[in-house]
Amino acid sequence: MTDPAGAPGLVLVACAPAVGRGLAADLGARYGAARVVAAVDGAEALRVLGARSRDVAVALVAGRLPDGSGIDVLREVRRRHPAVRRALLSPQYVSDPAEYDAGRLLEEALDEGVAQAVVPRPWQPAADRLYPPLDDLLEGWQLDRDAEVATVTLVSPATSAHGNGLRDLLTRNGLPHEWLDPGSARGGALRARAGAAAEQVVVALHNGALLVDPGPRQIAERLGVRMRPEREAYDLVVVGAGPAGLATAVYGASEGLHTLVVEAEAFGGQAGTSSRIENYLGFPSGISGGALMHRAGIQAVRLGAETVIPLRATSLDRRDGWYVVGLDGGAEVRTRAVVLALGVTYRRLLAAGTEALVGSGVHYGSPTVQLPGVAGGQVFIVGGGNSAGQAAVRLAESAARVTLVVRARSLAAGMSHYLVEQLAALPTVRVVTGTEVAACHGDERLTGLTLRSASGDAGVPADALFVMIGAVPGTGWLPPEVLRDPAGFVRTGPDLPPSGDGERPRQLLETAAPGVFAVGDVRSGSVKRVAAAVGEGSVVVSLVHGYLAGLGEAEDAARVRV
Repeated sequence: MTDPAGAPGLVLVACAPAVGRGLAADLGARYGAARVVAAVDGAEALRVLGARSRDVAVALVAGRLPDGSGIDVLREVRRRHPAVRRALLSPQYVSDPAEYDAGRLLEEALDEGVAQAVVPRPWQPAADRLYPPLDDLLEGWQLDRDAEVATVTLVSPATSAHGNGLRDLLTRNGLPHEWLDPGSARGGALRARAGAAAEQVVVALHNGALLVDPGPRQIAERLGVRMRPEREAYDLVVVGAGPAGLATAVYGASEGLHTLVVEAEAFGGQAGTSSRIENYLGFPSGISGGALMHRAGIQAVRLGAETVIPLRATSLDRRDGWYVVGLDGGAEVRTRAVVLALGVTYRRLLAAGTEALVGSGVHYGSPTVQLPGVAGGQVFIVGGGNSAGQAAVRLAESAARVTLVVRARSLAAGMSHYLVEQLAALPTVRVVTGTEVAACHGDERLTGLTLRSASGDAGVPADALFVMIGAVPGTGWLPPEVLRDPAGFVRTGPDLPPSGDGERPRQLLETAAPGVFAVGDVRSGSVKRVAAAVGEGSVVVSLVHGYLAGLGEAEDAARVRV
């Protein structure tokens, strides 16, 4: 099912031979006939997957099969072969609704997360209706497959906060790696060669180098990643590579601005960790945050933006008509304009015992790697927003039970309706409202929680806790002239005090410092949605052009006066 180059294969199940032949022909024309396998019913499809699941990228299953329901087959695919992507072939038009309720079938498949994409029938024109959803699934499968080809080996205890943090960063930056327990034969041998203690993290690189307890910058430098900007001066420096920052980079570079993107961690920000974004325009079957941000990063670079990751901006000053952005390690770059797209981080959970267990069962944000305690475990999520809901849907695929702990009285206030409905349809997900985590328990790793509600405290066993509450902007390094609200979010445009007499009116997304703009979640009053962040990132480039044009006119006038 794969060719020597490792191209992915498809398994096809159709409700009638004629449908199967037509689909196979169209799929073969795009992906190659040798990569398409037609199964006549669900039992045969599961037999094919059982024998060749490593080679199968997507299972495309019809809603009705000769031997039963396609939904039941997709449930079995998810249970037995979670790496295989799942698509439902569903009729858009039905001649006899009493015989076949297509709407109910679609709702059931999508609400439960059984199907990750829907292919409508009829699927012609294939270029518009058949290929796009399958291309998305194939891309995600290939990204996961590439990650299995390790260029970095990480040896750390399963409960190591530092080790799990490095695994997360490597995953989010698309660096293939493998993880070994120090107690394993290979892990123990690498630890001995490096002279590391049992609790220390050892990173072995493909060139044989061994690093003990390294930071992200040290790993990047040893892998040959460029850690310094190529130029001394830019038209535009974008701080942050989340949706707003990458949109700014795409539009800035495409419109001729010398654009630099500085990011402290990884492409995508919080959006990059979302398991499934289903309400983003143009992706009717949804797309993972990582895949969406990976595409955006490639697009920005292809259009000419320069990116430096991981590198943190540490200061912002005005000198001789230029803004100077200080970078971690002492480097500086000059720029005419700055766009702050810093995003936010999750607020820390103040429950007793939490900090001692961070990385050892307690985690901030959605998981990007499979962590100890998740598979078959009792998993808890604190938070009532979309990120928490998306994480619950993803974790439900492997955990025995996922409990969403929400302080509010309902999910409706903070979560999109489609996610609320999806969670309600998942049998392994439980939502407890009016409740908070009062304490985390465990010595070397998390073993239990104390949940507090109006009815009192209750102790529950827990194998993993994911915290996604509130938002904290990392704006403490900015100068005082970049005004912020009491929570630290950057104030812009109409949210600022009136300009002084004779001053240029501030633009919509401009801060109190002329030529410094803020977009996305870091901006005070912003809408915390990916689409809104992308929109602000595209709009701000026109404002930057207006500011730079004004600078040019002022410089021309100054030269005339001289």
